[in-house]
Amino acid sequence: NEYKSYLRMTELNDVIDGVKERIVALIDMDCFFCQVMVKQNPELKGQPVVLLQYSDALDGGSSAIAVSYEARALGIKRGMRKKECLEVSEDIKLLVMPNNRKKADLSIFRNASSEVMSIFSKFANIFERASIDEAYLDLTINVNKMIGLPINKSKLKNTFIAGFEGTSAEQIDAWQSSLTLASHGSIDYRLTLGAALVNDIRNEVLKETGFTCSAGIGTNKIVAKLAAGTHKPDSLTIISPDNIQLLYEKVSLSKIRNFGGKLGAQVKHELGIEFASELIKFSQSDLISRFGDKTGVWMYNIARGNDDDEVKPRNLVKQTNCAKNFPQGICKLEVVDMWINDLTEELEERLAFEKTDNKRIPTQFHTHLRLRDNGSCSIQIPSIPDTKFDTLKKLAIKCINKKLKTVGDSYSDRIYMLSVGAGKFIPAPSDKSNILSILKAKKNEPSSSSSPFSEKAAKVNDIHNGFSNDNNDIEKPISNSKNKSFIF
Repeated sequence: NEYKSYLRMTELNDVIDGVKERIVALIDMDCFFCQVMVKQNPELKGQPVVLLQYSDALDGGSSAIAVSYEARALGIKRGMRKKECLEVSEDIKLLVMPNNRKKADLSIFRNASSEVMSIFSKFANIFERASIDEAYLDLTINVNKMIGLPINKSKLKNTFIAGFEGTSAEQIDAWQSSLTLASHGSIDYRLTLGAALVNDIRNEVLKETGFTCSAGIGTNKIVAKLAAGTHKPDSLTIISPDNIQLLYEKVSLSKIRNFGGKLGAQVKHELGIEFASELIKFSQSDLISRFGDKTGVWMYNIARGNDDDEVKPRNLVKQTNCAKNFPQGICKLEVVDMWINDLTEELEERLAFEKTDNKRIPTQFHTHLRLRDNGSCSIQIPSIPDTKFDTLKKLAIKCINKKLKTVGDSYSDRIYMLSVGAGKFIPAPSDKSNILSILKAKKNEPSSSSSPFSEKAAKVNDIHNGFSNDNNDIEKPISNSKNKSFIF
């Protein structure tokens, strides 16, 4: 028996050693803001809920920034004014964003997000927070440890296969037929193991928070992201490398990361294409001749569903920003000063939280403005002496004065959006140290070749800028070492 066990482990280790493809999932909370608000108002569960951004100050009422799936079924869409929503259906339940300091308060959403992300971190060896309501999980290590296990079919409820037709159960049955012929090292088998694990994570999120989420799982971040949006809500979609082109046939090119801006518009115009599947018609040499070496090679790989951008361990935001939109615009010095006070006061509180709870402090201050005559702009100050209110306010005023002149009691341009923030966080110093001393020590350190971005991710970033996320039911490993198929 010991010899058979040794042979079995040797065989599985050989399978694992030969595995190259990553298993990457993107988990996206279903209409997250609405779910959080319904949790605060449980009597609205199952009702068509619309979350409005402002009060009724605007003509026609505020616009909808979040729409529950029940409201979407009635024809309500994001961006509709309150008046338009009520014209579609009088049965909708209208809620207004929580308010503090005369602006939207996102505290309850941030807290709910932290609760969800902490659950992700318990399951995945590597996970990357992509936004407040979604994260990428690299499950390669987890799945490789599961190789040899059969898959419990009950773990694949509400699971779909990209490129297949029919109900979830019908798709899983069709998928089962092909998987029984697959070896333990096959990518489709490993993706299915990963899907069972992701469903465990989704169930844990539902159990602990009451929130549902949808997910996609594939061999990289791009296909996982696309798959996650295929079936919603409360569903999971598996995308096999063999079915990527079938998925691409239904996906606009602009839905793929880095194709949403000027690059995507240029590619669509120059190549005369609309869907992602059409990109595969062009050779690598053709793409290089049109868009350059780096961009051409990258596009050639993306057309085939290949992407080297790794999941980067990150559970914290890169920047902390406090912003306010002004639909009518503001320019009076007194009014701007009032809002600087409110925003920097909020920023001080949030940076204090970062220091006490996340043990980190910022080293860079920035202000973002959207102006009537001069468009959008960002002003950065590369160092922050401390994060006290007076210091932050002085930095904010300094940034604004770099961009705008004063004319009497007003600024020279109307401000439609004002944001103050801080970033480039470092570990918090001891009580006897301050930020400047840490920065000096950091400056004297020898340079490191490591980067928060992979080489490929950096290339993609350059491209984008250049053109402007019942364990109890797990069975034991199959005992027959000669059997290279698996069962449901």
